[in-house]
Amino acid sequence: MTAPRPLGYWLTTVDRLLDDRFERQAESTGVSRAGWQLLARLRSGAVAEDAIEALPLAARGVDVLTELERLAVDGLTERFGGEWRLTDAGHARVSDVEARADEEIRDRLASVVTTPQYDELVATLEQIALELGWQPT
Repeated sequence: MTAPRPLGYWLTTVDRLLDDRFERQAESTGVSRAGWQLLARLRSGAVAEDAIEALPLAARGVDVLTELERLAVDGLTERFGGEWRLTDAGHARVSDVEARADEEIRDRLASVVTTPQYDELVATLEQIALELGWQPT
């Protein structure tokens, strides 16, 4: 086992590894890494056209408008009333990718973490988040 590391290190590392799993599942359905990040963002709500360049992907040099248009060609996003949003097909793709990634992750973890341990870990992380100020929506 490696030297002890703080909670933040492990949370960041696991978060990055989980994101990689979701992005690989998305790529297996023909959605790029940047495309997946946009779909996941749009799932929480539309983005105004004038706010596109403020998205974190744009700050990393991604041409967000081109990505959104590419997703629109695939029927996953649409421009409507000055906003970009997911279509029904986009919502379905996000749900499908999440279900496949969740199943893959649970299968991988099943050999090292029991279901009760997993459930306890998730509950503990929720308690920590609440104590640190997270507000459920």
